[in-house]
Amino acid sequence: MTKRCATVLGVGIAGLTAARLLSLCGWRVFLVGTIPNLGRWVTLSGQTRRLIEDFWGCETILNATSFSLCGRRVMWSGDGADRIDEPLLAIETSSLAKAMLHRLRVADGSAEVLHLGDGSLDPPAAIAGSVTIDARGRYGSPQNAKRVQHGARSMRVWRSLQLEKTPPFGEIFAGRGFWSFAFPIGADCISLQIATPRRYLIAELCGVVRGGMSGEATLLTSVLKANPDIFERESNEASTAPSLLVENPSPSYLPIGDALMTLDPLCGDGIGHGIKSALIATGVLNSMNVTVPETLALSHFVARSRFAYSTHLKHCRRFYLSMKYSSCWVDDVDDDLQPVATHTDTSMDAASSLKLVVTGIGQNNGAAAMNPLIQLVSDRQL
Repeated sequence: MTKRCATVLGVGIAGLTAARLLSLCGWRVFLVGTIPNLGRWVTLSGQTRRLIEDFWGCETILNATSFSLCGRRVMWSGDGADRIDEPLLAIETSSLAKAMLHRLRVADGSAEVLHLGDGSLDPPAAIAGSVTIDARGRYGSPQNAKRVQHGARSMRVWRSLQLEKTPPFGEIFAGRGFWSFAFPIGADCISLQIATPRRYLIAELCGVVRGGMSGEATLLTSVLKANPDIFERESNEASTAPSLLVENPSPSYLPIGDALMTLDPLCGDGIGHGIKSALIATGVLNSMNVTVPETLALSHFVARSRFAYSTHLKHCRRFYLSMKYSSCWVDDVDDDLQPVATHTDTSMDAASSLKLVVTGIGQNNGAAAMNPLIQLVSDRQL
């Protein structure tokens, strides 16, 4: 029997997860892209870490560059600092992607994934007729013009700053006109993120942050004191406004991860979203015209995505409006939700009649047998 073929564009967490799941389900997968050495750090909650371990195995986490934290301090609502003692893992995303790619190439020897490099050349003829999974991110997809964006908020990131001795926890701090997240990535290194309601030039941002400090003893205060020239240092800026691809998928094209939607990092889990969207896309492709009609499977994908996006927007609004200096964020988080909400309501009928069934993956084994079951089924088939 001829194997079904899929081309995965993008070698990030979402794209690699889609490649692995599809190959385990018997697909022949062409993986196109390279892993950039960005030095970008994120923190994983215990839930997201377990999700990665379920899909990739514990050794994938161990093979990535990481630093363990005992939790985080949240200085947000003006009622004092809340200490959240859930363990976090700071992890460098490029090293995690490399560990996943190594798993595909070596450990999953029976899985058929052909890595084609950066894809700058014309794709080989073997890809013709395959399904395309777009995991190139918010700015890599040619569909980018067909996105809706809610808000204008922006974030500036310093990937590594010196601090003589880092604490064992990260810190979220709400200042006047900004919020920050500082977290250790080593015994004497801190990663710092500063978010604002709109984009500022670096000189303007310096004034906002220094003028918006409340005089409290914070980790941010320590970082600024240890790095007085921080606003002259190299940093990276990106939009953190949530966005959604509104172009409907087709039987030959499914976006996942940030190519499908981007989440505000304060209220969303980008890595968890990437893995879950890869799982749902795999279920849709396995099910089209097999267990459910093609149009119903695609409607389920759209409805599920837009429901998740609408829920994220509402969560963002609640969280931002609970901060002690919320007035400058009101216009941004009150952006119109109606277009998404209306479409979601009309799509949920198709979604509610289907369930995603997953067996053969999980329980932290990371060594799923070939041909796990990842399928959409109707209520009548359960």
